[in-house]
Amino acid sequence: MTVDDVQRIFVCQGFFCSARGSYRLLAEFQARFAGDETVRVEPYYCFNGCSHGPNVVFYPARVWYEGVRSDEVSAIAAHAATGEPAGRECGRRVPAIVKETGFEALDRKCGPGSDARRTPGPSWPGFPSDR
Repeated sequence: MTVDDVQRIFVCQGFFCSARGSYRLLAEFQARFAGDETVRVEPYYCFNGCSHGPNVVFYPARVWYEGVRSDEVSAIAAHAATGEPAGRECGRRVPAIVKETGFEALDRKCGPGSDARRTPGPSWPGFPSDR
């Protein structure tokens, strides 16, 4: 399996997303995909879609989920298996410029020529990875 075969799921851990339960969402997604080498779940400091969070972003699929709730984790997680976005609104309220900026940041972090082959870990230096 190459790094290109891995679906990455980033769960925003910014202030507003955290206040709305993104720590719990991160733990739920990580538990859901524990031991699955085809999916990597990682915290991401902030996508700047604060008023619409918690935000969960699939990369390289470039699919943005906003306002994610715990009861939606299973449906959204199925996206990693099927390749089809969950049957729910996918980031329609988040401004396009915010999403594009987030995707560009992920391209720099994970795209060709990036540090994508690094060991899985936090997206933000100093971020506690045991939550």
